[in-house]
Amino acid sequence: MNESPAITLDHVVKSYAAAGGTVVALDGVSLTFDAGTSVAVTGHSGCGKSTLLAVMGALEVPDSGRVRVAGQLLADMSASARARIRRADFGFIFQSDNLIPYLTAVENLAQQMALSGTAVDLSRCTEMLQRLGLSEHLHKLPDQLSGGQRQRVAMARALVHRPRYVLADEPTGSLDRASSLEAIEFLLAQQEETRATLVVVTHDPSVAARFATRVALSDGRIVAATTGHRPALNR
Repeated sequence: MNESPAITLDHVVKSYAAAGGTVVALDGVSLTFDAGTSVAVTGHSGCGKSTLLAVMGALEVPDSGRVRVAGQLLADMSASARARIRRADFGFIFQSDNLIPYLTAVENLAQQMALSGTAVDLSRCTEMLQRLGLSEHLHKLPDQLSGGQRQRVAMARALVHRPRYVLADEPTGSLDRASSLEAIEFLLAQQEETRATLVVVTHDPSVAARFATRVALSDGRIVAATTGHRPALNR
């Protein structure tokens, strides 16, 4: 496995204007994410977890500090170059599924492959959905699916083009306990297969325990980082 850094943050600061004043979401965060690793980011609501993912994924530009992806400094890129990296190299899973309402489950995945520049492979789209228990829902529109089913489609969509980096913000928040554990095992199995760098924000300690590295945030700062052996996947 390639152990060189995939994503690095160096003294990153990100703040937002709010009604009560300026909110510092990230306060001098420095982190290194090695290629091919799995990382769980934990912390209370509002501690900066989602902002961390946004900065890592070139969705947000930090106020100060440096973010590098595969050695490239994001600040040196044009907006269009950052957009190309997001489409081709990243897979995003948000708390909201963000599915395109007029496309079926399979078509949502196929569109992601097309946007990333990957040749559309409908058999792969179908397989990904089947592995998440959606065999009977391949050709349904998002409004014909439950919230949990839509979230599983969103997970498959984020992974279908085999991205180098997968960033997930509470990906199991709308799933029941059993489905949550199955979905995390699916994410980790895909990460192991493709050697992607997987970073997941979660409030669930049992989910965080499945990852090789755990990072805890509080008030925009790193308060703990633990690296150990990840438990074997349940197959």
